[in-house]
Amino acid sequence: MQNQPPEEEDGPLPLSSLLLFVPPLRLASAALWQVVQRRDIMDYGLVEEFVATVLEVVPDLMSYRERVQLIMGLRAQLVLELCRTDHLADPDTIQPHLNRLRSCVITHREKEIPDPEVEASESNFLKLIQSLLEDPIEREHFFQNVYSEEFGLKYDSSLQSLVWEFLSRLEKLLPTPTLQQTASWFLPDPSILEDCVQFVCHPEPLKTLLQYQNNTYEYVDTNGVPSFLPSWTGATNSELFTARPTANREEMKGGRDNDIHYRSKVWGHLEMSLFLKEKHFFFVH
Repeated sequence: MQNQPPEEEDGPLPLSSLLLFVPPLRLASAALWQVVQRRDIMDYGLVEEFVATVLEVVPDLMSYRERVQLIMGLRAQLVLELCRTDHLADPDTIQPHLNRLRSCVITHREKEIPDPEVEASESNFLKLIQSLLEDPIEREHFFQNVYSEEFGLKYDSSLQSLVWEFLSRLEKLLPTPTLQQTASWFLPDPSILEDCVQFVCHPEPLKTLLQYQNNTYEYVDTNGVPSFLPSWTGATNSELFTARPTANREEMKGGRDNDIHYRSKVWGHLEMSLFLKEKHFFFVH
């Protein structure tokens, strides 16, 4: 099992910048991981729905026991948190969560070798919740004397490890594609360009991201990179752009001024075109 990630020291980036930098699936995984890390139990249902969706399509990502323990572990914590909250501890609030838990377990139990320990855990948990809902005294006793022992730090640590293992395997299943792979997947649709570079019209998130990365980026020496551009130092600007026809100041009078100016521009463009073609820049017409 992989170790959990170390704490990062970098400051936070705004979501608008993260959306440019981090693939959406990894961003979602990171947000869900933080929910579990912070023990935001009321959001565990969202984490469980994400997990169940992935495992429904790719069940082999985890073993049968791991799948059921992860789904049950998340949903059970949420149900217990509802039970310990007086105004939420009623069957109408709790029953939909129990139905979902039972449905998910049944789905993953199909075509699997029975696991008595897993099935006993499900049965015992459902009995426990039924008892807590029916007997207020039992509920008070449970949360005062049993809850911290059965669902305390050890439970949280095991659940976090299982969530981290799931997210790590998901990331290996869907690695970030290379630039070349991504480009090859695009359809020949001009609208894609507009959809993909919308940030150009609103550059502030991109600027924030670049400034953030610029603080830690180690630049490479680019002095040795050969230039593909022609060397403009082989001839002076006047040689490249000045017209071939020459005339002294006294000749450039009246209507001849416009004619010479026109011919100068023609010669200048022609000479530039020939120069670029000689350098194999065939895009000049």
